[in-house]
Amino acid sequence: MPSALNDCVQRAAAFVAARARGDLEAAEVMLASFESETQRTLAFAALAEVAIGMLAVYDAEPTDAVATRLALSIAQARDAG
Repeated sequence: MPSALNDCVQRAAAFVAARARGDLEAAEVMLASFESETQRTLAFAALAEVAIGMLAVYDAEPTDAVATRLALSIAQARDAG
């Protein structure tokens, strides 16, 4: 991963961590740290790819199977809500 993208992905992960601990101010700071909407979108897409890949390794499943299971879970949650 190029170092510029690596930095952006780390900031996206910091955003997720801040929200998880309830630090909304720090989460807002992380969002504001991106230079553009495109940079932010690419960072979060890359973060999702890394996270799904890690889950696939953990579950010993193909990445596409994990991504499909995640998409179905999100769709079910939306339909239930």
